[in-house]
Amino acid sequence: MASNIDWAQVEDNLNKKSDEASQARREAPPKELSNVLSELNISVRETTPKTTLTAAEERFLAFRHSELNKAIEAFAGIAKELAKLRGVVRAISTNQSMTEDGRSLAVNSINKRREELLSRMEEAAQSSPEGALLFYTREIRKFVRQLRRGRIVETEFVRQKLEEIVNSLTKGQVVLIHGETGTGKTEVAKIAAKRFNDREPIVVRGYAGMDSSELFGHMTLKRSDDMAEVQRTVEKRVKALEELHQNVSGEDRKRVILDTLCEQGVTVSEYVLGAVYEAAKEGRTIIIDEVNYIPPDLLAKLNDIFTKRPGELITVQEDGMPPIVVKEGFSIILTGNINYDGNNRYEKRHKLDPAFLDRITSVEYNYLPQAVEGGYKDFSARDKQLFQIAVASLLAPYRVRPELEGKEWDMVRSLESIENRHGALYVPGGTAGLDAVWRLSKFASVTQQAFAGMIKDGDPYAYQREGQSIGYQPEVSISPRVLMKILQDWREDGYKHPLEQYIERHLLARAKLAGREDREYLYQLAKKFGFFNEGEEQNLSIEFVPGREVIEALFEPIPVRKTWPDEEISNVVADQEKTAKLLLDKAQAETLQKESGKILDEYAALLEEDEAS
Repeated sequence: MASNIDWAQVEDNLNKKSDEASQARREAPPKELSNVLSELNISVRETTPKTTLTAAEERFLAFRHSELNKAIEAFAGIAKELAKLRGVVRAISTNQSMTEDGRSLAVNSINKRREELLSRMEEAAQSSPEGALLFYTREIRKFVRQLRRGRIVETEFVRQKLEEIVNSLTKGQVVLIHGETGTGKTEVAKIAAKRFNDREPIVVRGYAGMDSSELFGHMTLKRSDDMAEVQRTVEKRVKALEELHQNVSGEDRKRVILDTLCEQGVTVSEYVLGAVYEAAKEGRTIIIDEVNYIPPDLLAKLNDIFTKRPGELITVQEDGMPPIVVKEGFSIILTGNINYDGNNRYEKRHKLDPAFLDRITSVEYNYLPQAVEGGYKDFSARDKQLFQIAVASLLAPYRVRPELEGKEWDMVRSLESIENRHGALYVPGGTAGLDAVWRLSKFASVTQQAFAGMIKDGDPYAYQREGQSIGYQPEVSISPRVLMKILQDWREDGYKHPLEQYIERHLLARAKLAGREDREYLYQLAKKFGFFNEGEEQNLSIEFVPGREVIEALFEPIPVRKTWPDEEISNVVADQEKTAKLLLDKAQAETLQKESGKILDEYAALLEEDEAS
């Protein structure tokens, strides 16, 4: 039987009530402050809105939960298989019996299967609005959690690079991660190393005066087993010396101490392994950061190490020391800055020798993809990855206050959309604030391009000086780290100051130290993207942006609903008293609330499992 209900209108009404529930949860003060604020005549939101649902809305809410449950089941199955594939990759990396050809074939097969699974996940995300909201909310929550933990945010670009690095390590290749400064190369190297062999890497930083002892090892002195007895003997002899002679000099005391230490066998030499030998012996990844700072003659000593495979021997560069057996899990990652296309910013770095480069796999890792024209609705998620981490830095982590647990929370928990629990945003001006973050992301991307020497004469974003359009390379930029700092400070200050104040603090003030031209050029760019323009309204009121709008801004449009509830509710009327009679009875309502809680708990468990892997 065909439905006589306008389900699209029902869904719209339900979404509005969901948004109201989200705002109430986020804006209501703790109970202990509510009375104090009321006494001061300060209006506060109710903790839970007095929401009444029509029969059609109750039915549609149950339908949405059913669709959400289907999406969870689909994603859970795919996520489990992806986790198994990651485990297989780790097993391959520690399997000593596999040949290099066998490793490569296995990794290629795994990658093909992984692509199939990711394609299935994308299809599931587009199968229903609930599938899309679950998929993209999962991404948002992961971004926020990574930020809170001080980790690099794994957008699509970052995930692809991580996969490329781990695949190369699994094939036994040495990897050089190169790119501009401030892109997060070292952090990506650490994550890739941990995913490769599930062990913490050893990190050593290269520098101009570096010697072989840090990479390979050195001799040192070993203390006697019974230092307490040695100390007593030293004290006894020094005291005896002082009793015999009134004016004992420091040199006399030093001579007695040294003679006693030598007599007691304190100074025994031993060889301490450097970072490379230690990683090989323990089966860990060695990350050599800023590799092209290291003197070329020292770097050349690594060539032989690059060819070593698990089970093979490394001859220690010290007489009398036994060779080291390379353990499974040993790998090498290098990071460095390379001058591209005539850019001479990194002039103090050594040029890498061709023979050295022949032995490694190169992975270029530069700034996140970000469109610099138009609005956020004009681009796919792939072209606004800097915008994604910018918005994620403004999102508050999801929390439920203790006083909201239990029955008082049931109505909000049952009604509130999954996307609002993790994706809703509060910014000055609402969508106008979201647009400001988009403009800042575009501005940041252009400063990164300029810093990398990519802005040439005549470019739309070139430096305008004395009637000329000049390709200018500033000394500072809005790196991803600086972008997040600007936005987090803005948010933590309660948005009480214009965004321009934080651009001034974290960019233009630094540019001034670099020189007048840097500041002038970056100020020009800021104005191109709508900042520091006179006459614009400041101190806009903070407004709520629903999760659906945030998700569509960051990723893709929510797909059009293909299926609707098929039950006919012929007696739904506008009159509230008659509508109330059609509401679900208490038992049905409790069942619905329990089912809602079950779905959300399973969703949270899926997120935790995915993040743990």
